[in-house]
Amino acid sequence: MPKSGPKRLGKYEVLEVVGRGGMGVVYKAVDPEIGRLVGIKMMTGKVISDPGHLKRFYREAQSAGKLRHPNIVTIYDLGVQEATPYLVMEFLEGESLDALIRCGRAISLEEKLNIVIQACNALAYAHEQEIVHRDIKPGNVMLLKDGTVKLVDFGIARIGREHVTRTGQLLGSIQYMSPEQIQDSPVDSRTDIFSTGVMLYQLLTYQLPFEGKDAGETLLKIIHDPPPPLGRFLPVYPPELDDIMQRVLAKNPDERYQTATDLAFDLSHVQERLKRERVSEYLDAVEFSVAEGQWVKAKEQLVQLLKIDRQNARAGDLLREVQQQIQKQQRSERIRDLQSQAEQAIARDRLDEALRYLDSAIGLDETNAQLRELRDSVREKKKRTDQMSELLARAKSAFDTEDLEDALATVKQALAVDSESRDARELHAVIAKELAERTKLKQIQTLLDEARKQISSRQFTAALDFLRKAEALDPNAPGVSDFMALASTGQQQERRRKELEEVGAEIEEALNANNYRLACAKAADALEKFPNERGLLKLKAIADKEREATEKRMYVEGQISLARRLLEEKKPAEALLPLEQALARYPNEFVLQSMHSLITETVEREQAEQFKAQIIQQAKDAIRRKAYSEAIEILQAAQRQTPASEFDDLLQFAEEEAASFAARNKIDAAAKEAHRLMSADEYEPAIELLETVLKEVDDEELRMVLADARRHLEEFNAGLQEVLATARRLVHTERHGEAAKFLEAQALRYNQSPEIFRLLEQVNQERRRVQAFSTVKEQAREALANSDFDVALALLEKHRAEFGDGLDAQLLQREIDVKQADAARAAVGQALQDCRILLIVRCYQSALDILDRVSRVAALVPDMQQAYDFARANAMAAVERERLSNERYELVKQRVAEAADQNTLSNSQWVTAPSLTPVPSPGQETELANVAALESVLGEVTLIAEHYPGDRKIQSVVGDVRHRLTMRIAALRQVDGACGVEGANHQTTVEGVVHEPPSPADTATLPAQALTDGEARRAWPRTEKLPALAAASGLEPPMLATS
Repeated sequence: MPKSGPKRLGKYEVLEVVGRGGMGVVYKAVDPEIGRLVGIKMMTGKVISDPGHLKRFYREAQSAGKLRHPNIVTIYDLGVQEATPYLVMEFLEGESLDALIRCGRAISLEEKLNIVIQACNALAYAHEQEIVHRDIKPGNVMLLKDGTVKLVDFGIARIGREHVTRTGQLLGSIQYMSPEQIQDSPVDSRTDIFSTGVMLYQLLTYQLPFEGKDAGETLLKIIHDPPPPLGRFLPVYPPELDDIMQRVLAKNPDERYQTATDLAFDLSHVQERLKRERVSEYLDAVEFSVAEGQWVKAKEQLVQLLKIDRQNARAGDLLREVQQQIQKQQRSERIRDLQSQAEQAIARDRLDEALRYLDSAIGLDETNAQLRELRDSVREKKKRTDQMSELLARAKSAFDTEDLEDALATVKQALAVDSESRDARELHAVIAKELAERTKLKQIQTLLDEARKQISSRQFTAALDFLRKAEALDPNAPGVSDFMALASTGQQQERRRKELEEVGAEIEEALNANNYRLACAKAADALEKFPNERGLLKLKAIADKEREATEKRMYVEGQISLARRLLEEKKPAEALLPLEQALARYPNEFVLQSMHSLITETVEREQAEQFKAQIIQQAKDAIRRKAYSEAIEILQAAQRQTPASEFDDLLQFAEEEAASFAARNKIDAAAKEAHRLMSADEYEPAIELLETVLKEVDDEELRMVLADARRHLEEFNAGLQEVLATARRLVHTERHGEAAKFLEAQALRYNQSPEIFRLLEQVNQERRRVQAFSTVKEQAREALANSDFDVALALLEKHRAEFGDGLDAQLLQREIDVKQADAARAAVGQALQDCRILLIVRCYQSALDILDRVSRVAALVPDMQQAYDFARANAMAAVERERLSNERYELVKQRVAEAADQNTLSNSQWVTAPSLTPVPSPGQETELANVAALESVLGEVTLIAEHYPGDRKIQSVVGDVRHRLTMRIAALRQVDGACGVEGANHQTTVEGVVHEPPSPADTATLPAQALTDGEARRAWPRTEKLPALAAASGLEPPMLATS
């Protein structure tokens, strides 16, 4: 229950207050319907009346309420209670990143990067929802106990393109603001990225990258200064962080990371490398610990390693091995501990306890012969101990019943069992001693009876003699000490009574002689010897009272006498001292009080006169020094303490002089400052200063200085405009170097003019752009000469990112596009030519692969797109037909083989069985080819291999085709040489490059009907020349035909 505040907010039960601030209070609460803990932020009454604060509160609910991300605090509800709004959100248990940084707690670099990466993930999601946080700082990043990072406080977030700040208004923490926020420029998601960079820098170094003496200096550093290098604070760190930090803290948003995802990606690369290095270090350390047998240390190192890399198989295997060794070591240590405990129990004669320890140890290692031997010896010892315990118990029982003879006999039996038993020997000694004591007590009792008789007759000396004899027998015998004390006391009382009578007589004699000091001394001495004696106390009280009265009278008379003498010597202040001392001792003494009052009045009158004279002298001295404020303060303080007319007159004079002096000083200071500003050409501040002072104090001299300043300002502005006009003329004629030198020379004269420096910056920027473009154009043309269009485009895009898209950049872009289109046209044309040849030789898949290689550049030549699409469609259709043909071939082959194995086909069925040759697709038959046509195809195929030297697949296919063509050409030439006719019975086709024609041996083994089957076997075609071959096959579209 909260100590103060509401017990419920809406349906939520408030548990406690977890935080307070200027804007409101945060409660820990619970949703009773589902039992979920929540945090409730509620505005306080002081700020709820401020529309700006109220708008920020509702903005946080609006912006964060629609976000659902594991790294962003979840908003559950928004409500109002008693006209006060509250926001219900996820309850976060942990600490802020700001708290971690402030306490300087050391964490690993990987953990730091992980924190920022999670924050970047949250920002990336928020930016995708068109929400810009605008207040990223460590205080708005929460670290939960499970390592999760949560981004909070979307109170000043920007949603979409709306604006929530007025011109000149800064919202956020200045140390984490981006330059565009400070300069009131439009902000977007890159503002959050800059703030994240500041937070990353602070987390890495525990220092802010931009921090000045005050807020103004800090803002200037954010706008103009680079951050200090990480090496100033970090002795060792990944060098990639320097590049990341330089980019994330770039002043220009265009040079910054454009998305939080990009920043998270680069940080993740660094984190992964650090993880790998850390894993390697841990593995080395683990292997060293294992080699040294330090199993516990190795386990701890492996646990830390698996926290970094949970999937590390080597670490998992090592952990299992280490755990087994630790268990083995623990079992051995447990056995040693149990054995040690058993030995300690044996040493303490706790045999039952020792047997329990030994049984436990043997249960862990039943093969341990030493433990078993020790347990047997303990059991034997326990058996003897139990017998001894029984005999000793009987002896003690007899001793307790005072049957000493039986007890002595039993203990002797026990000693016979174990003569070294300490308990038995002690009990034997006790019993023997008790028997001796009984005899001695009888003698002592007789002596005590005699002493009692002597005391009764007040013969204390005789009684003491009997008692001393009894004491000699046993000093501790019951009654001896009591009777000794009684007899001694009686003897002492007799002596005391006589001494008291003598001392009392001496004290009374001193009192009667009025010698109170002597009486007190004797009484004190007597009381030291006889303390609390009532008679002596009474006599001492009488003596003390009389002595004190005498001393008081003498002391008071002496102090009054001393005071009167000092008063007569005109020393009233010193005369008070003896009286105050006397009053401290005797505050109610009337004579002292009267004398003290009289002297006090005299002293006060003298002090008042001295005070007036002193104050007036101090004030006059200050007026002479023209320290009028000091004089006024002195007089006003004195007037408050002691009002006096002398103070009033002098105070009025001082105030009049102070006013006159201040006016003159103000005029002189204004004139001096105005002259200084004018000498530095700062005319406008000088005019403003003079006008302000003249409104307060009218002075002719200041008016003359003001007129002079205005005249100089007009001359200064006229000269400035002339300089700017000259510089702009030079810029207009593209003489940027002369313009820069001219402006730099004039900057010394007009160093207070921002227009000079703005124009100078523009001129320098244009010079840099022209020089940079010259370099980029040269490099881009070198890349174009090497057909490296991506490099050329990258150089141009980098130039545009830095300097924008100018006319020269557009012209270079046009040049790159033209050359890239020309190269694409050549590549696509070559691919179409190669595809035509590969389709002719039925290398359908290779043809399709070549077309896919140029698919990206085909879009750059629209006039060839139709031809490319047509060729690719033909290639894909051919691949599909080839696949179906081969599947049909394999099916038929399987069925024929099954029938042959089962020997179930008749002769007629064999004749009508389908052929085992793969069936070509329709439209792919060709005419018979001669040697010249095949050699032409072979040359074209060879050129294809030269076009793709790095493609192993195409090289392999082309090599196979070349081999088959070479074999066919050789066969044709052999046939031509033998018969002199063209392919009478040995016809071949280009199709043979892919599918060999059947040999005579093959045809002899098949039924006749299978060879003449028109569906499954066709005649091998002939062609006279290559173009006719292509045209007959139906594979070459018109646009691919060659002349």
